[in-house]
Amino acid sequence: SIMSIIEDESGNLWIGTKTGISIFDGDQFLNLTVENGLSNERIRCIQNDNFDNMWLGTYFGGIMRFNYKDFIAYTPKEGLISNQILTIIEDEKHDIIIGSFDGVSKLKIENNRLKSIKYVTTKNGLLSNNIHSIHKDINGNYWYGTDEGITILKNNEPIHISTDQGLLEKEVTVIKYYDS
Repeated sequence: SIMSIIEDESGNLWIGTKTGISIFDGDQFLNLTVENGLSNERIRCIQNDNFDNMWLGTYFGGIMRFNYKDFIAYTPKEGLISNQILTIIEDEKHDIIIGSFDGVSKLKIENNRLKSIKYVTTKNGLLSNNIHSIHKDINGNYWYGTDEGITILKNNEPIHISTDQGLLEKEVTVIKYYDS
């Protein structure tokens, strides 16, 4: 199964699967698995960052940063909230924000190095710690799609949207904003 697809700055397609990652350059595939350094073969989500790194979220192996030479793994041992990663975004400060089954880890990146990790969970007002999707809107508010609905953190105050507010279904797996 294909879990995610993203295009890098060079036009290569990165295809995350249940058995590793395939990188397609337009002519041929390069396939990477645990034998090539992946911490886990189930690549659930992929995000490129401003430093030309590729971030690979795995189902049971945390997140990996690939700088086109080496894989650097981040797991709960390094401070992540969970090994089960569901979504990744990069914000305008170049921090990496990771949604998982146990909440959100926000990796503060300075000079292409991990400086610190902060967490967002139900203790901060999320409807659920099961985070399927993260979006930062043009006003700087974070939208979290969870299995219980949407939490919007506006000035760090939670706004909830779920079936109680009229949403037809409570599980939100994707939040995207399209500027036309």
